[in-house]
Amino acid sequence: GSATNLINRGDINVYTNVTPTATWNTTKTHQTYGKIDIAGICGYDTKAKSDFQNYGNITIGKTDSAISITGNGLHIGGLVSYYSNTLATTNLTENINKGKITINNATLNGTFTPTVEGTANPWTTCIGGIAAYPTGNLSNSKNEGAISLDATTTIATAAYIGGVSGKVVDDTLSAVKNSGAMTIGGAVTGGITYVGGIVGNTTGAIATSENSGTINISGTCSTDLYAGGVVGHTTATELSGVKNNVGGAMTIGGTINGQSYIGGITGTYAGALTSCENHGNILFNGTCASNKSFYIAGITGYSTSTAITGCTNTGDITIDKCSVASGSTEYMVCLSGIVGYQATNVATFKNCSNSGTLQITKNVSSNFVTRVGGIIGGTNKSITLDNC
Repeated sequence: GSATNLINRGDINVYTNVTPTATWNTTKTHQTYGKIDIAGICGYDTKAKSDFQNYGNITIGKTDSAISITGNGLHIGGLVSYYSNTLATTNLTENINKGKITINNATLNGTFTPTVEGTANPWTTCIGGIAAYPTGNLSNSKNEGAISLDATTTIATAAYIGGVSGKVVDDTLSAVKNSGAMTIGGAVTGGITYVGGIVGNTTGAIATSENSGTINISGTCSTDLYAGGVVGHTTATELSGVKNNVGGAMTIGGTINGQSYIGGITGTYAGALTSCENHGNILFNGTCASNKSFYIAGITGYSTSTAITGCTNTGDITIDKCSVASGSTEYMVCLSGIVGYQATNVATFKNCSNSGTLQITKNVSSNFVTRVGGIIGGTNKSITLDNC
């Protein structure tokens, strides 16, 4: 069956350690069960659902006492945490979240360490304003609730954080909106950091969706950072008609110990970009790794796309600091209004424009080769510019 017209106004507070018991699958390649799903409406479900409303806040941990939460998959969502598409008709539609997700002084570990022979567990930590980790379509849904991780919070796995959803696999996001602010402090110590105004990471298409919520990343990333006004990282075949509005300004500080991929729309992209707009300003004033490159642009920081059409940037992009602690090998800083670095041949840029101010206000470390362009920051590939 399906669930409709459910409303939650109560808060959820988790102030103690949580560690469920996990079991191994039959071939002992990874552990199953032991998942932790926390959400305003429904922790785990496989059915179609619509017209959910959540006004209750979710708070994990207290500032005056540290806690630890460990599970094989840690999913925290404003409406739904883990949502499995086991039915062809499964969809999330017409939902709204106004509740805040606040995490204080907590260690979040989305995977157990294997204790017998077998590969590493594949689970991660996902946080989203609507659904933390849906594997069904999301449409006509809106998040207004803020997501905040304080400076004493640690994520001990890869982190997927988005205003609407942390991670989406294959399915489509359409007509979804986020206006909730995201503040990411603390440290991600166990893998890549994915942060997006709509979704942290997705392999599915995104259409006619908008972000107006600010993104502030001030913590430490142990390896690569993918950050975008709409999506941090995606391998989808198409992004079309998506916007990062003036309210979707990004400020990125702290320390990035891997590659940095930052874009007003998406950190990286490989498919077709069509009619995407960024109007949010981007400020980087953090510390970069000495042996990694740094890509930042109004649309996408790093592109392997072959077709970028009708994309516009009006947001100002400022590198106020890009220092390194040590190292002598030269790596790139690529800054641009549309694409920071174009990595594939035979790419066509058509009807794209930039009117945002691009500026480096402090010296970039001598470890870096700096490349700046109104449309493309850097490339060594054959490309076509058509009415750009």
